[in-house]
Amino acid sequence: MLVFVARSSDFPQESKIIPVLMREFPSLVGIHQNVNPARTNVILGRKWRRIYGQDYLEERLGRLTFRLSPSAFFQVNSPQAEVLYDSVKAMAGSGERLLDLYTGVGTIALWLSDRFREVGGVEEIRQRLKTPKPTRRSTVSPTRGLSPSPPRRFWAGFHGIPATG
Repeated sequence: MLVFVARSSDFPQESKIIPVLMREFPSLVGIHQNVNPARTNVILGRKWRRIYGQDYLEERLGRLTFRLSPSAFFQVNSPQAEVLYDSVKAMAGSGERLLDLYTGVGTIALWLSDRFREVGGVEEIRQRLKTPKPTRRSTVSPTRGLSPSPPRRFWAGFHGIPATG
């Protein structure tokens, strides 16, 4: 999947560029444009346009399969992500509950789900949890959930911490 991020909807030479990309990269499953006119450190804007192909990319990490939207937060180097997540698993140990704040599509929470009775993920950016169906196959259950909520608000509910910031 390829995502162009631009300041405007204009895409000069689109009719020439897209066919070349499709021809030269036959494994490319989708091409999307994101528009972010703001001058900020936030990369992605709110406006999306599918130019070509699917609106998802299917990616496998170990026993998990994910269908990822163009806006999904996901480690792009899957073999290295497995090494990273195994290191996290070793450090996290096991137990009753695991809460993954800023979870993206839930990869870390789900990677560690065999070590905890309950796992959950909280993600502020709702789009990241809205991947096409079916999503995050085989490991999400009532005790393994992902929640669209600002993590500071979620955390405040547990400790009486003000939900500001």
